[in-house]
Parts: sequence; C-alpha cells; structure tokens
Amino acid sequence: MPYLSTKNDTRQLSLTIYNDGFGLVKETREMNLSEEDLEIRYLDVAEKIETDSIVVDGLDIQELNYEFDLVSKEKLLEKYIDQKVYIYDPETKEKTEYRLLSVGDGMVVENTATREIVINPEGELTLPKLPSGLIVKPGLVWKIKPSAARTVHVYYITKGFSWNANYVLNLKGNTFDLSGWVSINNHSGATFENSRLKLLAGDVKRVNDHFDLLEMPVFSRPRGRDRLGETQNIKEKSFQDYHLYSFNETTTLKNQQSKQMNFLKIDQVPFRRYYEYSLYDEDKPKIIIEFVNKESEGLGIPLPKGKVKVYSEDPADGSMELIGEEGIDHTAVNEKLTLHIGKAFDINCEGKKVNSYKKKGYQYEQFVYTVRNNKQEKIRVKINHDFCRENWEIVDYSDPYVAEDSGTILFWAEVEPEESKTIEFKYRIPRSIQVNVNDEE
Repeated sequence: MPYLSTKNDTRQLSLTIYNDGFGLVKETREMNLSEEDLEIRYLDVAEKIETDSIVVDGLDIQELNYEFDLVSKEKLLEKYIDQKVYIYDPETKEKTEYRLLSVGDGMVVENTATREIVINPEGELTLPKLPSGLIVKPGLVWKIKPSAARTVHVYYITKGFSWNANYVLNLKGNTFDLSGWVSINNHSGATFENSRLKLLAGDVKRVNDHFDLLEMPVFSRPRGRDRLGETQNIKEKSFQDYHLYSFNETTTLKNQQSKQMNFLKIDQVPFRRYYEYSLYDEDKPKIIIEFVNKESEGLGIPLPKGKVKVYSEDPADGSMELIGEEGIDHTAVNEKLTLHIGKAFDINCEGKKVNSYKKKGYQYEQFVYTVRNNKQEKIRVKINHDFCRENWEIVDYSDPYVAEDSGTILFWAEVEPEESKTIEFKYRIPRSIQVNVNDEE
C-alpha cells in the first residue's frame, strides 16, 4: 500500500499569487516514513497544477506522476467490464449476480446463472469495492528510494489564481482619502487553509506557459519607514524587478472563492483638478484628477495596477456619489498619476482651423480654440494641439505655450465663471521639395 500524505500533515503553507492567472504553492509536510515505504500518494494538491513545475526537497524521488482519473459513474462502470456486479430488485428483495458486458450505449449484462443477456436492467446496481487505479481526488504519486525523512518541502505552480487591486478615492476639497483593496480569486481546484499570502505586482513573462523568464521595468523605492507595515496588515518590499506584498496574518482561500483584503489606507493626499481638450475630441473636455506618488505628497508607495473609483460627497445630505472611474498601471514611487474620470457637463470647447495658405516656400496654418465656462467657479483647461508634420515653427500666438515634444504643444487656459476664452496661434511648415536621385551613371 502506498503511503498517504494529506493536507492534515501540513505544517507550513504559503502562496504567492501573480497578476496573470497563476500562483506558486509552497508547502511543508511531516511524514512518518519507514524503509518499506517506496511509494507516496501526495494528496490535496490543486487540480490545475503544472506538473513540470514541481520541486520536492527531502526525498530521493525516482518517478513522479500526477493522477487525476477521478471517480465518476462512467469511469466506475468501465472498470467493471467483464467483472461481476449485482442488481437488487426492490420488489422481490432479491440480489442477482451478473457479468457486465458493455456500458457504451446503455448497460448490457449477462446473468451468470442463466446466461441470459439483459439490456438496461431495472433495479439498484451494486458494485464490489473501488477498483485499483481509480482515485477520489487528484494527487501526486512518487516512487522513492528508501528514506527515513520526516520533513518534506514541496513547491509547485498552479493555474486558477489571480489578483488585482481596487482603489477608492474620496475627494475632500483639495485633498483626497485613498483606500486600496486586493481582490483574490481561487479557481485552482483546491482549498488552502491558514496560508501565508504574498502578492507579486509586475508583469512576469512566461514562455510556453512555463514559469521562466522575468521581465519588468525596475521600480524605484526610497529608503525610509515602511508605511504599509506600520499601519496595515501587509508589508511591501522590492523583489528582483518586481514588488511583493506580504500579509502579516494567515488566511484561508477556498476553492471557487473571491476574497477582498485591505492593503492601503492614506488620508489627505493633495491633488489638482483640471480639464483637458484636443482638436480631435468632442465639444466636452475631459475631467482630470492628477497627483504624484511620492512621500512628500502623502503617498510614496509602489501601487499595483487596478481600478480607481472616485467619489465625492454631496453637501446637501452628506452622502457619497460616484463621479468617475479609471484604470492605472503598475505605478512606481515618484511617478505621476493622471485619472480621466469623465467629461464636463458645463464646459464647452471648440477647436478649428481658420486659415491655410502658402507663402515663400512655407505652408501656413492658423487655429483657434475657444473655451466657454458655464460653471460658477473658475476653471483651468489644458489644450493639446498635435502637429501632423515635423519641422513646424510657431510664428504668432495669443497665449504662452509649451512644446511637450516634437509633435505637440499645449496651452493652459484659465476661464472665469460664465466667461469665454479664445486662444489663437499660427505656425508654418516648409513646403516639401521633391528630389529625384538617379543611381545610373
């Protein structure tokens, strides 16, 4: 008989869950092996285990198999082809012995006493004991060299895990309160009880679905106090080119369960609010919430990617109202976050080309942008203008501008309540000159 090891033998269990649908299981079990134990059935593993990822420390394994031929009606009956079965008749209270001939298209049996063939017999089918080779739960089967080992460490990767971050941002005047939650999903086919939990933030590259090459831009992290660890049930640290979030307390992840856990709570983070418009937008500008992820601004924590829900309080009754939602990517310390949460109702913008002509080897273009503010407060609008061609030169403008890059300039328009603002500018581009090159001599 093989030696059976179940989750009841577990002494330590930890999980590292990745963004991209998989997790790394690390388990330590105690085993009371004798020299006669040459086969171990290691049960209670995830059904979606990647068998080529298994690492075992503490045993000299000669052969490793993953068995998942689980019990079902069809598989049970197939195991009894040409074997004795019994059918009980509730009316006569008699049990008759038959030989099972076929189960492919209905059940066909032969009465062992009369040799009569019966198709789909009526009554209660009774089978002898569970045949060998059929198991009730998936498991690893190891053939080992004789060992007196007691402590065995097992590592494996399984699909069916995922996690993502969700943030709630509550605007309060010129600051906001921020809370962060992680949503963890377990569809691995196993329950993990009292497990240490880590979440790895970053894009881990996997080749042909194998845990292999790692590829991720480096996160920077300033030295100093661990702000998460001081106030929350979680610690964050840099790990290789990624970030690990480790929970201080153990937790249980049931199969087919989604779990929410808080990992961040920070109050009074300053931000700025403005509106953004470009020539290709409709007449309503985007509403922008912008802040910097640095400690002097109240943050300074590497933020894993996820959704940000933005709320604001209705002063009439003190209730919270959702005013927008945006997704963020993995955001390193000192990086800027720009949230586009909607479009402004009471602000209208228009951009158009008002003139175009050629003169002395140049193409001249003139544009006008108009912002109308119907709000009862002063607003600030960022106007982006993209050039279709290079080598542009501004020759006239009504307001100061900033060249963001070789193809974009921006203007900042401040507009008083119930007023309008017009921005005009003209630029020129050298007219293209066609040059014919003849390679023939």
